[in-house]
Amino acid sequence: MTLVVLSGPTASKKSYLADLFFDKYKSRIINSDSMQIYNEMPILTAQPEDRNIEGKYALYTSLDYREKCTVAKYAKLAVAEIENALQENKIPILVGGTGLYIKSILDGLIIIPEISQKIKRKVFEDFENLGKEGFYAQLLKKDPAVADKIRPSDTTRMIRAMEVFMQTGKSISEFKDNIKKLYTGDYLHISLFPERVTLYEWCEKRFDAMIKSGVVDEVKDFIARREPSEGKYGVEASLGYQDIKNYLSGEIDMDEVKDKTKQATRNYAKRQLTWSRNQMPNKKCLHYSDIKEAEDEFFNLLSDFIPKDS
Repeated sequence: MTLVVLSGPTASKKSYLADLFFDKYKSRIINSDSMQIYNEMPILTAQPEDRNIEGKYALYTSLDYREKCTVAKYAKLAVAEIENALQENKIPILVGGTGLYIKSILDGLIIIPEISQKIKRKVFEDFENLGKEGFYAQLLKKDPAVADKIRPSDTTRMIRAMEVFMQTGKSISEFKDNIKKLYTGDYLHISLFPERVTLYEWCEKRFDAMIKSGVVDEVKDFIARREPSEGKYGVEASLGYQDIKNYLSGEIDMDEVKDKTKQATRNYAKRQLTWSRNQMPNKKCLHYSDIKEAEDEFFNLLSDFIPKDS
């Protein structure tokens, strides 16, 4: 018995296929989505509606929204859940679209010295004072090696790169070969590549469904309960959060919320597809134009990997 990995862009029907897998095999579905790990806004983060079924899922709604989930932290949690499932003679299936989370399991973690709280505070203050563009320019002066690796829009990675440089005096790229593998077993990685037109349609339909399910009230309730912090909590990076927040404050209307969030979701899905094509080469790519086609091919790929009596 070994690990199955099901990755793909947002709204590509990963959860649907994982449900079918769970119905067919004695298994456990382990989350690898960076927003679904938090215990807030399950509608906005598209968490499974039956996520509370005992024994079916792991790492959904697992962390308080005030906790920061780094890639290293996620990897340790996920490997522990994989091992738990295997000990129970269940097939662990890792499901999600956060590529760095999945890569940390399959390819290992890049080990970087721990960053002191003093440096973290200093870097965050510099980011707040300089703004995104000014901070990025400052990073490139100190660490020009990251120019072709970190986009000026990637706030998390640019802050991390600056922290590493300030702590070690070295470029974060110098640590790329210092890798530790937490999971060393066999795996089958199936990566979903739906046709773009189909994917965009699913993205838009899903947000429409979120609106009908009460996502605006969900965000309103979260804002009312949210504790103050120096910056954004991780879950606030969820697609649509800022737009709904702006709607609640009267800055935009609902049509703008829908247009902006749907566009942002399509853009995000496109980036995920591009990233997936160039990462983790030991994967089976599943191309499809409708969900039935995906379902058939999904189980065809599994049949060559999982013993019939599993």
